[in-house]
Amino acid sequence: MITSKSTAGENRIYFPGLNGIRALAAISVLLTHIDEFKWRLNLEIQPMFPKVLLNGINAVLIFFVLSGFLITYLLLSEIHKTGTVSVRKFYARRILRIWPVYYLLIFLGLTIFPLIIQASHFEGDFVPQPTPPISILLYMVLLPNAVTFFSAASPAFQQLWTIGIEEQFYLLWPALSKLFAKRILLVIIGVIVFKILLNQYQLSIVVDSNYSQTYRNVIAFLNNLRFENMAVGALGAYVLFYKHWLLKIIFHPIVEKLTLAFMIYNILFLNGGDYPSDNLLYCIPYILFILNVSSNPNSMVKLENRFWNWLGTLSYGIYMYHLLVAYLVLLAFNYIDVRQWNNIIFNVVIYALIIGLTIAAAQVSHRWFEAPFLRLKSRFSVVKSGLPENALEAAPVIQSVS
Repeated sequence: MITSKSTAGENRIYFPGLNGIRALAAISVLLTHIDEFKWRLNLEIQPMFPKVLLNGINAVLIFFVLSGFLITYLLLSEIHKTGTVSVRKFYARRILRIWPVYYLLIFLGLTIFPLIIQASHFEGDFVPQPTPPISILLYMVLLPNAVTFFSAASPAFQQLWTIGIEEQFYLLWPALSKLFAKRILLVIIGVIVFKILLNQYQLSIVVDSNYSQTYRNVIAFLNNLRFENMAVGALGAYVLFYKHWLLKIIFHPIVEKLTLAFMIYNILFLNGGDYPSDNLLYCIPYILFILNVSSNPNSMVKLENRFWNWLGTLSYGIYMYHLLVAYLVLLAFNYIDVRQWNNIIFNVVIYALIIGLTIAAAQVSHRWFEAPFLRLKSRFSVVKSGLPENALEAAPVIQSVS
């Protein structure tokens, strides 16, 4: 088992490098949305920077795979330690981690954000419209991923669809892990196969007038649940936890180099992964990358240092607050004549402002708002995980695969 020793001398599960992956994925989403918002808010100056990170959808896929990997590994460890899964404690941990920031953003987006837009007198296609009651209801009951299928989403909430999918996955996965503890591999494979079949079914009815639009929307919503992406992560957790013979192949230098080559090629040339029919294929190199970075003592990629750990602890806040910050910053630039600006200067200012303010918002939120909930969350831990409290760096003890 992968452990790091805390200052209290206890063992806790800790995967070095995962914070670095979280940070890179969060910044990738942020950069993608900056360019999208510039276009939607009629700021025509194009970006002048080379593509150095994944596009937004691929970064989200990494988040899904990483989530399935970590949650499943912790559940397997809990089963190994106690013989079962405490579903109640699992839900308590997820609620204390996800809900405070989620509902704070909902509050800001439904109250303060519209007032700022109204006071700015901004006009255009990207002006947020009054949020329909059905959208508010869906946001409140943790179904933000259903909003675009049945209503209209606010620009400040576009990222919440992924939070909804993860929460719905968390609702089911601990119960399934407890019920099928000895057959968890079959459950993982079953989820992947079911989603493949559901995707094929949706493709067959997408333009079939024999089915109502509501029915097709429901099927599309179910197909958009990226449980298969998280199941790929769960499969990686299973392989690692039970030290399956596949680890020798996954950790082989050639496999790691091929994985890194795909990651680089994906960054430079690919923009896929946005459809259920192909995002499953993208998840395979992503789990190989995660396993090598976090668990291969001979990995070529080292993302374990104080900077990445610090930024990784803020990744949730960065992901949640970045659209609100980006919209407000870019909105302000609609009232500044930037046509005479040098493209490079304009982009440096825009990126620096949005990235800096987003990280600052995430830092303030983490320290002054989230911290009490995170301390309470530790009371419901069955298996200790992550860095020791108040630590930004730990010395991982990793057992090699023999």
